[in-house]
Amino acid sequence: MKCRSDLPQQSFWQGQGFDFVNFAPQKIEPNKPMPHIRMDLAIEHLLGDKFL
Repeated sequence: MKCRSDLPQQSFWQGQGFDFVNFAPQKIEPNKPMPHIRMDLAIEHLLGDKFL
């Protein structure tokens, strides 16, 4: 298998820090309202300019 020259070397992957978004659900207390998740921003991001 040939090594592509445009891919980073193995040392890059070992030293590079990655910042992944945590998609785990937030812990909520029983009988308390759920926190606001900005559904308006989620819909705007997903639909974008479809309705303009």
